[in-house]
Order: sequence, then structure tokens, then C-alpha cells
Amino acid sequence: MKRFLVTMALLFSCLTSLSALTPVQKEEQHKATLEILMINKALHAGAGCSATAIAPHVLLTAQHCDVENGLLYLNQNSKPYTNGQTVTEKYYDNNDHMIMVVPSVEFKHFITYDASKVRKITQGEHLYFWGNPALVLNQYREVYATGTFPSTNQDAVNASGPFEMVSGPVVGGDSGSAIFSAEDGQLVGITTWGLNYGMFLGSYPLMFTQEQIDQATGHGMFVYIPDTRPQVMVNVEIQKSKDKPVDLSIIEDALTGIFMLLAAAALVVVLKHVGPSLLKVLKYFGRLIKVVLQRLVSEAKEATDVLKRV
Repeated sequence: MKRFLVTMALLFSCLTSLSALTPVQKEEQHKATLEILMINKALHAGAGCSATAIAPHVLLTAQHCDVENGLLYLNQNSKPYTNGQTVTEKYYDNNDHMIMVVPSVEFKHFITYDASKVRKITQGEHLYFWGNPALVLNQYREVYATGTFPSTNQDAVNASGPFEMVSGPVVGGDSGSAIFSAEDGQLVGITTWGLNYGMFLGSYPLMFTQEQIDQATGHGMFVYIPDTRPQVMVNVEIQKSKDKPVDLSIIEDALTGIFMLLAAAALVVVLKHVGPSLLKVLKYFGRLIKVVLQRLVSEAKEATDVLKRV
């Protein structure tokens, strides 16, 4: 009986040790954590956050770190940013979490995301995470779960809750960092909020399905292959105008004819209404000029006669 109890105790201790956090597991989590920048220069939009690799070409972060059509920069906290990468796929769990596929980069260290093992944070649980507060790279913190909160400013993010509060400082740039349990090393959350000026960390439960994870990591029913063909942009309208040039002289002649007709019509209308009065005025000035000329001729003759008499 004693031998049986000893055997059972050893077996129990082995099972416990299998589920306990190991230094190797924690170091791999550490190496899988990165700082990310998403920048769209054309829109003057950008975000700096943290992320965790969950496959050779896949990152897990917060959805509010997403920038539409932004290039992804890794572990860079000062300008000029170089080696911007294109994100080809994005997956959301509608709880402020995002998975990004980056085929042009291979992450040498990553954690395994198993949807069946990911769980919610429990009150009083000892937790830890690596983040990049204010883009200061690679900062480690240990915290405790204080409890849940019914809701927070969910209009600012795509999330529905419940909101999980964690003790410990958090700063902008920590968003998207993975939160792990110190009991078994399990992934239990992603940083979303900083409450009361960053005195408390806030997280929402992870809600990705295993189908989403499989699709993102290349274990789904199909895989997207990056299109390496050169992209050629053709202005179709310009091309058409070059193939079939338009003769504008026909349009110019038509417009000239219309203008002439309108001018003639306007002249007829003016003459019809103003013609008689205008004719009277012209006759009056004609008579006036005639009288003036006759007067000048008469005075000239008189002046000539005076000169002759002198």
C-alpha cells in the first residue's frame, strides 16, 4: 500500500510539473515579443504597439493598433524607420484582438496559440508580460489580476467585454502585449487599456476560434501566396484618347454657327424695338449738322466779302 501511495505521489508530481511554467517556456515567450509600428505615410497615420509571434509569419496584437494600408516596422523606436513590411491578412475576434500575417518575415521564436487552452484571467492570478511602454523596447512586468469590470469605453475599440483589470503600470506602446499566467505560462490576455493614467492594466478575453488560428498560421483549408508580379497601372481614359483622337474642329464650327445665329437674332430684336427711335435721333443730328454747316458757309462768305472790301 505504501509503495502504491509513493507511486501515485510521484505520478502526481510529474503531471504537476508538466503543467507548470518552465524557464525555457518563459524565455521563448520573451523572444517572441516584439515592438511594432504601423504607419500609413499618405494618410499621416501611425500606431506604436507590442505584439507576439504565434507562428513563423504571424503576429498577435490589439486591433486598435491597426492602421489601414499601413506598413509594418519591427523593433524600431527612432526614425528613420526601415524595412517596412506588408500585412497580407488580418483576423479579428471582435474583442480588440488582431492576428496579422506577414509572409515577408520569418519569426524564429514564437508561442503556440491553442484556442482550446486559452482561458480567461482569474481574480488573484499572478501574471507577467513584456511590453514597449512609450516605445521603450523590451520592458518586463509582473502583475496580479484584481477582478472584472462590467464595461468601459467600448465605443473606442471593437470589444464587448467583460473587462478584466490587472494591477501594475501600463503605458501607451504596451497595447497588444501578450499577458501570461505565472502558474502555467498560459496565454490569458492582451493589453488594451490603461486605467487611471496607466496605474491599472485592462484586458478583454481572447475569442479567436481555432479555425481562424489555423487559417492564419497556414494550417487551414488554403494558404494565400504573396503576389510577386509587378503591378502595372494603366490610365484607360488616356489610352483611349491616344488610340482614337477626337477632331475638335467640328465642334468649333458648330459652336461658331450657333453664336452667329444668336447674334443675328439679338440684332433683329434690337432693331425691332429700338429702330424707329434710333432713326429719329439720326435724322435730328443730320438736320443739326446741316444747319451748322450752312451757318459756317454763310459766315465764311461774309468774311470773304469783308476782306475784298478792305
